[in-house]
Amino acid sequence: MMNDRALRYFLAVVRAGSIRAAAEALNVAASAVSRQVADQDFRLNVRLETGSIELQRRFVQARMGVAYLPAFAAAVELKAKQVVAVPLADALLSQATTHLLVRAGRRLPEAVERIASRLAEGLSAFHAV
Repeated sequence: MMNDRALRYFLAVVRAGSIRAAAEALNVAASAVSRQVADQDFRLNVRLETGSIELQRRFVQARMGVAYLPAFAAAVELKAKQVVAVPLADALLSQATTHLLVRAGRRLPEAVERIASRLAEGLSAFHAV
């Protein structure tokens, strides 16, 4: 179970979007917040994961770890040299593709089908399923 401080720090990170912003809001060192989050992850045997590109970008910018994202998702940060793209020499990862996912059994609206078709024509990394 989380102690009061760990819970306050964790909620501050969620609200602020980064460890650094949470530390500023709590008026403590970023390392203290980072340590609390890491300790709780270890103690509870959990990992904080998300499918949100925005949260993954923030995760990397806050120096909490790395993320596997398409280049367009971090184009601004790459151009500003806030993050770097590390080339992957792995055969499986270098063949990665992006898919439009939809709940099984649901038909896509016509507008989405048109967008998916245009994306598939123009982006080699995009393949509609």
